[in-house]
Amino acid sequence: TCTSVDLAEAMTGEYEGRLDAIIDGHSHTTENGEVNGVLIAQTGTGLTQVGKMTLTAEDGEVTVEEELLSYEDVASVQPSAAVAEKLAEIEVSQEDLLGEKVGDIDFTLWAGQIGEIAMTRAVETNFGDFAADAVRSAAEQFAAEAGIDAPVVAAENGGGIRAAIPYGEVTVGSLVSAFPFSNTIFVKQVTPKILYEVMEVS
Repeated sequence: TCTSVDLAEAMTGEYEGRLDAIIDGHSHTTENGEVNGVLIAQTGTGLTQVGKMTLTAEDGEVTVEEELLSYEDVASVQPSAAVAEKLAEIEVSQEDLLGEKVGDIDFTLWAGQIGEIAMTRAVETNFGDFAADAVRSAAEQFAAEAGIDAPVVAAENGGGIRAAIPYGEVTVGSLVSAFPFSNTIFVKQVTPKILYEVMEVS
């Protein structure tokens, strides 16, 4: 593993003083502390706070200050008109692509949040099953074309499906909302023991 703390502590010898700050992420925790002269900051989760980091360079020396801002602290901030206009242009330019119909379903593919719980991280859902089946199908096709004769098992990480798709018309936009990360399918040969350990960790 390599955490932000590991990275900060590794800045020794010729690397000492070469790193001023780390904006951490993914653990969704609040951090604001110094390790080995490196400020490590993270704002938590759910936009409950916004981090403001200021770097000042004078005479070859960099100082870093960081503060956590609450919703109330930023409520009065007005959007930049130029940025808002550009975002509107981008949204209009994507409408045709995102509105393109992919198909119809007569059931809901379940995912997304229920309160604080991400469904696909907590329980088996039909969307998780469908996604894993799609990955398996693609991997089986790859294996057949590569002349690989082996069983194929697929896994879809629960955090990779971000939204449900309700019954009815399915569009490209529906799929982008559900799978916003453009992940790549990886195929790896593993032993049954490793596969078992993966499932146990999951």
